[in-house]
Amino acid sequence: MAKNGSKIELFYLPSYSPNLNPDEYLNRDLKAQLSKRPSKREKGEFTALAKTKMLLLQKSPQRAEKYFNNEKVRYAA
Repeated sequence: MAKNGSKIELFYLPSYSPNLNPDEYLNRDLKAQLSKRPSKREKGEFTALAKTKMLLLQKSPQRAEKYFNNEKVRYAA
């Protein structure tokens, strides 16, 4: 950490602040994508669909970059 200490900035967030957490933008995106599909009741189907959506997101970094467009989460970009 001492080696990269000048590159690290610490941000203190309130104990519950989903609007300040970039992970919540990912969660919202994933939930929206999953809700477009019919309900999967078979064992493992929902997990497989979620993994597929996450892999598609991984191949589309520009989509993930959009999570940081909101002024409240730019600190994490």
